[in-house]
Amino acid sequence: MSGRSLIVNVDSEIAYWRERSAELAGHSFGDYVPIIKASCDALLAYPDLDGEIRLSLFKPRFETMQPLPRVPWERAAWLARNVWTHIEAGQERSRQG
Repeated sequence: MSGRSLIVNVDSEIAYWRERSAELAGHSFGDYVPIIKASCDALLAYPDLDGEIRLSLFKPRFETMQPLPRVPWERAAWLARNVWTHIEAGQERSRQG
């Protein structure tokens, strides 16, 4: 991503994960929405960082969300990584196409 502009459509990302809500089993989809939004924010804030470094910066935000997430950190971390992968893959496709 280095040096390139990043565009994130949060509503589209929420819609993408809503369609895949079966992958988010165990909690209501509404429990995941704040995590998706915060994941998008973290990617915009730290687009050039390695995913694990970005995740370490994302964790304190997750832990201080209000209301507190019902989703355990391991599941939220999984979702954040997958949100970032999905957005970054879409950015790459749009640059190529």
